[in-house]
Amino acid sequence: MPITRTLTDLAHDSDEIVKICKQQNEPVFLSESGKDEIVIMSRDYYERIRNLLVRFEKMYSEKFDHPSFHVNDQSALYKKLDEADSSIAKGNFKAHDDVIENLRALINER
Repeated sequence: MPITRTLTDLAHDSDEIVKICKQQNEPVFLSESGKDEIVIMSRDYYERIRNLLVRFEKMYSEKFDHPSFHVNDQSALYKKLDEADSSIAKGNFKAHDDVIENLRALINER
């Protein structure tokens, strides 16, 4: 379950939010008007995520080098976003909880 606090909580008790990040080693989502706006995390958690991304890029470097992954102009970006929206509309996506579970498994392999 994501840890969520408000931006007001951060302003009034930043030490407590830092403590949560460090002790639970999870990111804290900061919300404003009920909407998550910012995510903060401990340096250790950041390094784990960063290292995971590096490993992921190495594992899939051939795919990342494929021209379809490169966006050279804004119209190409919008085209990619439209393709993603269409894919989602067709039900081609993974549930958030499944993605998080897979990421945690990869992180814990370290």
